[in-house]
Amino acid sequence: MNLRKTFPSPVKFLLSLFATFASLSLLSAQMPELVQLPLGDSLVERRLAFAESQLGVSRTDWKLTLPKEYSAKLVFRRTGSDKPIKEVSLEPGTTNAIFFATVPQDSHLQVSFGTNNEETGTLISRPRQLTAKFGFPDGAKDFRLFELSVSDPQENETMWCEVSFQKH
Repeated sequence: MNLRKTFPSPVKFLLSLFATFASLSLLSAQMPELVQLPLGDSLVERRLAFAESQLGVSRTDWKLTLPKEYSAKLVFRRTGSDKPIKEVSLEPGTTNAIFFATVPQDSHLQVSFGTNNEETGTLISRPRQLTAKFGFPDGAKDFRLFELSVSDPQENETMWCEVSFQKH
């Protein structure tokens, strides 16, 4: 019995294994990537974060990278309305900054949402309790990037951002 004919040579085996991993990494590189940005390490960024926290500002930033094959649509919605607060389309092959922030203003709360150069906001009564949830499951085609729930005796409202990817 000739063992060389039944088992591939170690070099051929390693090359086929390498080719498999290379093709898998190419497939994963073609998916949209959404990353929540951490607070920067620079002195200016730390001072800005401290000043914002003293003023009651809450901000979360993301970076969304879209490969050439994908575009994205972000829709900012509010309960009780069929019409979105803001709808943003993002082009294929782009990197986009996305942010969500709440800023106290007297007896109200300014809720802001934006991407790159587009921003929108809405003013709500300052709630007694505010709950924010963030999430972006890997590989999901449609999901909620954030959801803000306002619990108050006068109002029970939710705002959220829907993200959907379209492959071209």
